[in-house]
Amino acid sequence: MLVALGSIIVCVSYIAHNTAVLHKRELEILNQIGASDSFVAKQMQIIVARICTRATICGFLIALPFLFLILWAAHTTQTGLMAMIGLNTFDWILLLLLPVAITIFATYITKKTTKNILKNS
Repeated sequence: MLVALGSIIVCVSYIAHNTAVLHKRELEILNQIGASDSFVAKQMQIIVARICTRATICGFLIALPFLFLILWAAHTTQTGLMAMIGLNTFDWILLLLLPVAITIFATYITKKTTKNILKNS
């Protein structure tokens, strides 16, 4: 689980960074016409937050039937480690909060990256 979470964090930070780098020219233009660094960073954060929210909702909705299928298969198994698989209330809460945490992390990385790009230009 930690390996999957770690890979998600690396992918999200890479995507947020690349989005800011991809729009580097537009960010510089906005800065040159008088937009403050915080305004430009906020606009990039809004864009990334929208994309990330849609992606996490779609990913969660796609993963949910498979999760139920795995849990159903685990409960019908009589012996072995598979029979011990289960999710309690705390686990479900963590699963629901994970997309929120990913979105917050992506917007933070976007803000940091955008401000670094603007500072260096």
